[in-house]
Amino acid sequence: MLNKIESLETFISTIEVMNKAIPTDLSIAVCNLEKFVAYFPGKNINLKIKVGQQLNIEEPLLVALRKNRRLEAIVPSDFYGFEFIGTATPLHDLTGKVIGGIAVQVRKQTELIEISNTMTGSLAQANN
Repeated sequence: MLNKIESLETFISTIEVMNKAIPTDLSIAVCNLEKFVAYFPGKNINLKIKVGQQLNIEEPLLVALRKNRRLEAIVPSDFYGFEFIGTATPLHDLTGKVIGGIAVQVRKQTELIEISNTMTGSLAQANN
């Protein structure tokens, strides 16, 4: 099992470095079995998760914890105002017991292309 960790605190201390090392804008949330314990928003993707915020019963991260398996989904723009791809993965202690989870969100590439095309069109109109 690759997602065994010593503790959530130790795991959280590595996220800032990982986030900077990954060349994609993403946000990362970490939870225990009840609430979010860390949140690292991206430059262009911020779900405004607060540390201490309780997990919603429909939260994909809570579903992943209960099913003890990784989930991936496209979250439509109706929820947060923009579409993104999210993953939710349970985290286990060294004995294999689920102690929390990590959720990673990245904006959909199709949406970024649309934004880029809109900006290009706007710049072309401004130049004319």
